[in-house]
Amino acid sequence: MSSTRRSSDFSFLDLPWALWFFLGPERWAFLFFSAVLLAVFCYVVVPPFIVGLITNFLLDYTKADGTKPRSLSPLFVYAGLLAASYAGVALIRLSSKRMMGRISLNARYRAKVWGFERLLDSSLSWHQQESTGNKAQRLVTGAEAVREWTDNVLIDTLNTAAVFLCSILPRCVDLHRVVFRPPHRPPVGPH
Repeated sequence: MSSTRRSSDFSFLDLPWALWFFLGPERWAFLFFSAVLLAVFCYVVVPPFIVGLITNFLLDYTKADGTKPRSLSPLFVYAGLLAASYAGVALIRLSSKRMMGRISLNARYRAKVWGFERLLDSSLSWHQQESTGNKAQRLVTGAEAVREWTDNVLIDTLNTAAVFLCSILPRCVDLHRVVFRPPHRPPVGPH
């Protein structure tokens, strides 16, 4: 190991590049499944929307004229849509997480193998200065950190970003309607 590059020279901004390096040939698959997970995590706005549709239907149903019966089929369609959407999103989310878990395990194995190869390339004087336990601990800790960052931390970050975006987007749309609403003009002609 070169004495000019110490672990203290590694900054937080180097982390994405290091993870990108250890993802190896599965980089683009990892990005694809990350994008899929981000889209799936945006699902949090769908159930309230469907429940709102059900509420509107039930309010209209109770206000309807009692002389002619109304069909309850839209209620069943909304309930079926809600159940099917939960099942579909759960399947996609779990499949994506499973694939990302596999990719992160492969990145961990690459970190261990490449770290061990670097250990073998290090000078004999460095090996004499460092204890075996210290070298092994660095290797295992680094490999486990790669798995942790590519698996759990990134998924939690994507979930937080999706919830934030899905919660702020409707407010931006409402603000757009309020700010850019055309001014009220009185009708032209006789009243």
